[in-house]
Amino acid sequence: HRRDRGREPNETFFLSTRSERFLQYAPTKITPTTHSGRFHPFSYEYTAEASALARGVGNAHDWRGLRPPSAETERRVADYLEVPLSEEHRRVFEQHLERHLGMRRVADLGAEHNGASDAPQPDAFKLDQLPYHERIDAILRSFREFQYEAGYDDDVSIAHMVRFLEHDRTGDCVEFSHTTAILARLAGIPARVVTGYIAAEELQTPSHRRGLEMIRRRVEPLQEYRPDELYLVTTAHRHAWVQLYLPDHGWVEFETTSHAIPPAGLGDPNLRDVVIPMLEDEPSAAPAPTVPWGMLARAAALLLAVTAAAAFAYRHLRELYLQRVAQTPSERGAEALYRLLLLRLAARGGVFKKRSETAKEFAARVPELREFAELYEKLRYRTRWDTEARAEAHAELWRRYHRALRSASAGGPVTRIRSTFSLRGLRYQW
Repeated sequence: HRRDRGREPNETFFLSTRSERFLQYAPTKITPTTHSGRFHPFSYEYTAEASALARGVGNAHDWRGLRPPSAETERRVADYLEVPLSEEHRRVFEQHLERHLGMRRVADLGAEHNGASDAPQPDAFKLDQLPYHERIDAILRSFREFQYEAGYDDDVSIAHMVRFLEHDRTGDCVEFSHTTAILARLAGIPARVVTGYIAAEELQTPSHRRGLEMIRRRVEPLQEYRPDELYLVTTAHRHAWVQLYLPDHGWVEFETTSHAIPPAGLGDPNLRDVVIPMLEDEPSAAPAPTVPWGMLARAAALLLAVTAAAAFAYRHLRELYLQRVAQTPSERGAEALYRLLLLRLAARGGVFKKRSETAKEFAARVPELREFAELYEKLRYRTRWDTEARAEAHAELWRRYHRALRSASAGGPVTRIRSTFSLRGLRYQW
């Protein structure tokens, strides 16, 4: 692809103690991870091919010929330009850009030109003052007076990055990478933070080389590679960096600590001894798992029985509750009696009322319910009733309920028995 220029295929074989896969950017081919106990704890292996930069990590001077991103490119990577910051935090990052890139808010520039002092303050910067590659270089060089400390901090909050930029000016790769990503986005450069591990020649100390030689003698797949083609990656190589989107080249890795003051006084964690665990020569013979079909069948039957019992109990308890509420001569009592009628009709094989249908509309499809529906709607929606008249009407509603139930669900004893155990009403929609 045109946007991935300057890359070449790079195939890497991984032998890992971890089941997660750690891949280079833009993998083009990945083999399935295989698991074997033969070289425990290096139990996972896979191969991946990626489109890697010919010269590795990016350097701003390598991109002097970059042209500005097209409108289509900006649309594609718009999510990586978003910077959801409070106004207070945003000013800290913007002031850093103003000091090191000479970039100013558009409104500030307009105010200086017009002599206005109360111009609005939008978020936009005057981005055309510096070429694309110079913005990247200026951001990376702005950390020349910051102290880089070896380690890995899990705090990635905005407030933590503000303290790093404005006060502490000391941090590990996490602070440098996340702060760089925010600054790059504010400067109009799509950016994202990547976490993982570094496999580099300069990080392979004598301890790592000795460990590699020990592992290579015992692990046959590694003997296909020359010693100088192998890297031992440990927890000391855990790292965070940024990828910046460059037109025609795609996402390019940049080392955000490249211009910072190197760690001093704490020692280099890569110089520490590397502990190599014992390797097993042969895979552990694990017994083939057996499926306890009988136990699973009994458990399934028990679960089915409990579920059915709970469903039957719920159905009949709901009908008992509605029957009790329906004894009261009120709007609520009339509604409970109507619901009870619908549930029992459903249990006896009757049709279901649609959610959108009124009682009269439903009765048009089930004529046996017409008399009940007419009186029900009076009791349900008529606002003025004296107590005695409502009680008499409610008693008449009960009589029409029984007639409707008998008329709409004709059938013999078999039908009545079936309705006792029916769960049809459980899916009823009011």
